[in-house]
Amino acid sequence: MAEPPSSPPSEAAGAEDALAWYKSQYELLESELAEFRESSRELEQELEKDIERAEKQERILKEKADALRFEVEEWKRKYKDSKAETIAAQASLEKEITTLREANRTLTLKLRDSEVANDDFERQARNTTSSLEDMESNVSGVDLLGEDYEPVYRTPSRRGTFSTRYDLGAGISGIPTPGSSIPMPGSGIPAPNLRRQSGSRRISLSNGSSNSGGVPIRSGRVSTTGFRKLGDLGETY
Repeated sequence: MAEPPSSPPSEAAGAEDALAWYKSQYELLESELAEFRESSRELEQELEKDIERAEKQERILKEKADALRFEVEEWKRKYKDSKAETIAAQASLEKEITTLREANRTLTLKLRDSEVANDDFERQARNTTSSLEDMESNVSGVDLLGEDYEPVYRTPSRRGTFSTRYDLGAGISGIPTPGSSIPMPGSGIPAPNLRRQSGSRRISLSNGSSNSGGVPIRSGRVSTTGFRKLGDLGETY
């Protein structure tokens, strides 16, 4: 079959030729239209499928967006609550830290005072121990010396108490023998001669007794309470 001419026939052509040309053009256009409709139908179906997929994806994304929006709001609420709790906890901790600092400062001051008091007590204890050691040393010396010498007496003091005098040196005359009574003033018995020889030490001891008779004095141990050195004026031994 020969293809129809692409241009319409001239006026000189016959009617049959013109009709054949128009008929062929019509058939051509009709076939093209059928092809176009077929292709457009396929395209339309594809577009509809794409639209359905897009709509479905849109619904899914919208649901996700709504879920994410709800989650964001939830996280915002949790953040606000957590921030409020954090601020409250921080304020409470700062208050507790301030209280603990004050308590620590108070305890530090008390500890410092206790250390100072402890140092004072230790110093007093050392002084007391040293004094006791000195006293024990003096008492030991008096005990050792008192075993070799006998006491003599002197006249009563102004307060009515008797004082005994120990001569811890050699060469004292008139000392009574051990176990004898010391004659008191006014008894008519002469008092022993209290001469201090060179190199001797005399210690006076206050006796709280107000007995007017003879007071027996034993040789040996002598208490250091109230002892005074006769050579020094008013100095406690």
